Amino acid sequence: MVLIIAAGLFSYKRLGRNEDPAFTVKTMVVQAAWPGATVDEMIKQVTDRIEKK
Repeated sequence: MVLIIAAGLFSYKRLGRNEDPAFTVKTMVVQAAWPGATVDEMIKQVTDRIEKK
């Protein structure tokens, strides 16, 4: 029993731990301009197509 506890403590001390692990956030910002177009035209012909991809 003591051997199992000692092995567990030894393994626990060897574990790698990060305070703030690295992670990736995948985001994208797109700006589109269409001079003279209405809001509805922009939504239907530009925004909706970009969001579907």
